[in-house]
Amino acid sequence: DHFHKVIERGSDTGLQCELVARDGHRLTVEINSTARYGESGSFLVTRCIARDITERKRAEEALQEAEELYRTLVDNSVLGLGLQTPGETMIFSNQRQTQITGYTKEEFESSEFNYLNWFFPEDQGMIAENTRRRLAGEPISPYEVRLITKDKTVKWVEVHNAFVRYCGRDAIQIQLLDI
Repeated sequence: DHFHKVIERGSDTGLQCELVARDGHRLTVEINSTARYGESGSFLVTRCIARDITERKRAEEALQEAEELYRTLVDNSVLGLGLQTPGETMIFSNQRQTQITGYTKEEFESSEFNYLNWFFPEDQGMIAENTRRRLAGEPISPYEVRLITKDKTVKWVEVHNAFVRYCGRDAIQIQLLDI
């Protein structure tokens, strides 16, 4: 199939296949080929360059496994997890956070959503101050506040904040435990 494409189009790139070396070990190669034609336009020969991409494929598979593990751990956490950059909307939330608050992931990550509105007005000042202090590098002990869910149910939650770097910027990881 690859060589038919080369003859028809003049080239074909990115064919990946597994080869068996003389010593029996397997390696993955990427083949890029070009066709050479004679003066009359008839096909003469195909030039193929094969590059060993075995390590790259292993690294890609390891990364995919790590991402699947991360996603499983985060989505199955008992903590509602969110990530917010200062003055911006929530840029990440896990499934547990949606269960605790009743809001969807899309609502969290909307530019119009203000996470402070989840909480009792009396608690919002403390939350904002703790967030500011955490971003300034101060350690903040977990604290308890009243959360108002989307359906207006009141829940007590324990809030844990962690300072993180995300895409080169300061961010806060918000962790909610429904107590």
